[in-house]
Amino acid sequence: MNPYYHPSTPLVPGSLHRLSAERDNCGMGAIANIHGKRSYQIVDFALCSVCNMTHRGAVDADMKTGDGSGILSQIPYPIFLKAAEALGTKLEHESDLAVAVFFLPLEDRAGQQQLKALAEETVTKRGITIIGWREVPVDPDALGKLALATRPHIEHLLLKRPEGWGTDHFERQLFLFRRTI
Repeated sequence: MNPYYHPSTPLVPGSLHRLSAERDNCGMGAIANIHGKRSYQIVDFALCSVCNMTHRGAVDADMKTGDGSGILSQIPYPIFLKAAEALGTKLEHESDLAVAVFFLPLEDRAGQQQLKALAEETVTKRGITIIGWREVPVDPDALGKLALATRPHIEHLLLKRPEGWGTDHFERQLFLFRRTI
């Protein structure tokens, strides 16, 4: 239990909150649709929340460089299904798609190729089908000097579930792929 937890915080019957789950954290918000429904409104609320974190010093003196905070969302399947199709693969179901995110060295093309080859070799050994690489669109003008000087090159590796694989097996192989990398 967090030693800084205020003793006057009430334990509310029926609440999802548990004192035993308390951990130290510099700041975190959770915005979700309790029914798991995807909507842009939830993303919009989350972005608004992140933008309101500047009060705790989450922005550098240049007023652009942030502390790396962001949002975690479900996979935006319409974007990635379209990207898969542009790479030559039309998927029947969104559950057949997986996306791996790679933060690669910005100026080192040989290093990028080496890391991508390692990823492809590792995922192929797991039996997962490679669709291709997607370069993530970025806006460098939105970055401060510090962030700009240290930013990585970001790419997505789009992957396809092989025929005959169940969801659990696919998820397990993706997990092992990630852990191996």
